[in-house]
Amino acid sequence: APGALPVSEENQAVVPPPLPETPPPLPETLPKTVVTAQSPTPPASRAQSRPEAPQVAPPASTASSSKPVTRAQLAWVSFGVFAATLIITLALTMGILMGLNGGLSFASPDDVARVSREVTALQSKVQTLEQSLTSVQTRLKNLETLSERIQALETAKGDLQREVDTLATQTKTLNTQVQDLEQATTALNTQMERVQAQSERVQQVMDGLRNLLNNLFPQD
Repeated sequence: APGALPVSEENQAVVPPPLPETPPPLPETLPKTVVTAQSPTPPASRAQSRPEAPQVAPPASTASSSKPVTRAQLAWVSFGVFAATLIITLALTMGILMGLNGGLSFASPDDVARVSREVTALQSKVQTLEQSLTSVQTRLKNLETLSERIQALETAKGDLQREVDTLATQTKTLNTQVQDLEQATTALNTQMERVQAQSERVQQVMDGLRNLLNNLFPQD
């Protein structure tokens, strides 16, 4: 078409291959392809009617002369990325652990062995304490059984004490009654003595009367 700029093969869009790990050195002078469009000579009337448009040169295209990336370079790049990621991950993990624990410390084999011996000794002590605790629990159960028996004995003792108190009260009552009976017996004895004295007197009177009658009326 008239007025169109011819495009060379060097100016066509080329998809560049993936860049290598280190970019290749740029050439000192970049090749520039400037193609001037040749327009047909317009007639005199058309040239007088409208002014000529300024010709704009197309932008210079940079020819990318890059080498293809080999599998070895790609493998090395992948290994480098993996190593960097691993180092960053380890650094972040160590930083988090240091922030949580307040610092990291590395123990030597001797320290580990010493800690293991201490743990074993502590386990032995724990087992001994468990056995002692079991023995104490058994004794406590026996004491609880004895306490139940003691409570039963205390209950029986309370019942017996109440019975003894009742018997003591009854004894006091009986003693009072016995004292009353003794007083009554003493009074009866006194009365009996009086009655006996009176009977003796009556007997004496009767004997005197009989003797008197015998004297007055002697029997033949």
